[in-house]
Amino acid sequence: MNFLKFACCIVLVSFLTCNEDPDPARFFTINIEPKASTYQAGDTINLKLVNKKNLEVSKVVYSIDGKSQSSEKGFILPEQSLGNQEIKAEVIIDSDTLFIFKKLKILASKAPEIFTYEIINEYPHDMKAYTQGLEFYGDTLYESTGRKGQSSLRKVDYKSGSVLKKIDLEPSYFGEGLTINDNNIYQLSWQAGIGFIYQLDVFKKSGSFQYGQSKEGWGLCHD
Repeated sequence: MNFLKFACCIVLVSFLTCNEDPDPARFFTINIEPKASTYQAGDTINLKLVNKKNLEVSKVVYSIDGKSQSSEKGFILPEQSLGNQEIKAEVIIDSDTLFIFKKLKILASKAPEIFTYEIINEYPHDMKAYTQGLEFYGDTLYESTGRKGQSSLRKVDYKSGSVLKKIDLEPSYFGEGLTINDNNIYQLSWQAGIGFIYQLDVFKKSGSFQYGQSKEGWGLCHD
């Protein structure tokens, strides 16, 4: 190992061991060419690792959104990675690895189509029913309403707004998403970690279920 390489290693080791919050940006930064405020998916850019301390680098691997490329030149911005992103450079120096990041904004290669809408009908609805989940089954509307201490499951004639049947949840449950499958209604609660099952034909509660690793229940649907 020559003296320069040895000195570089000493600098790096000192940096990694003596600083409680080491900042790799003191040693390296990433430049992007061409410079721009935004880029488009599919664009080809060139990356340059700026080595501020002239450390001897063994290898550099660049990636964005988990997709790696080994070349600095001809780095293609993936179509699936839109919005605010980061280029990551994995810099290997002997047995040490540093990670350097560069922020950039990626726009879609094709502008999204703008949709409009037209109101074709209006129907009455209970203003006190804070609908969190809903589904039409035939010509009937089923609603899960969420309000602290006043959540419910409702079967509604959507044309008149009349509530045909209603099951009130216990005050400790806040109603959320709803879907219907195999003659059962499935309803989520918000933060209780539990969902409820009802028989569709008789509109009666038949069971419950835990919703796994999710911290909160929100929307619910099925395919």
